Amino acid sequence: MSAVDWGERADWNHRRGELGELRYEDGEVVAPYYWKGSDRFAEAWDRLPPHPHLLRLRPGRMKMPGTSRLQYAAIDWQPRGPATAMMLAAWTIQVADVFRVIKREVVESDLALFGKPMIYIDIGGAARVGFAPSDSTTEPRDERSLAALVASR
Repeated sequence: MSAVDWGERADWNHRRGELGELRYEDGEVVAPYYWKGSDRFAEAWDRLPPHPHLLRLRPGRMKMPGTSRLQYAAIDWQPRGPATAMMLAAWTIQVADVFRVIKREVVESDLALFGKPMIYIDIGGAARVGFAPSDSTTEPRDERSLAALVASR
């Protein structure tokens, strides 16, 4: 069995284009997160309570419109191979729990803002959920319509 280079797996240089260079600000590591949408999107995400599977936006915007600060998470940018049924089941439960919190905490008129999840897997094997702004005009009215909106993306 060969050793895994966790530093290489979480190397931020392999990140996706919506995330900028890591920075150390206000005592924590953050990255610019570039998005196009209304301030309402970032404000609604920032108001969500802490959750172990939710990527966190940090208070305050960057100087450029459509840019927020995303708290660092050790994302596995180089997946190790096919997922097992147990891994898929665990990730499904983790993501569903994030949406349970969203359904409980977010006012109905803002639920559609969370219709485009970005799901990453961290180096510990846990799902981490962030969001791209949703351009949906469909307003989910209950858990089933929220799940349908997410599944349609």
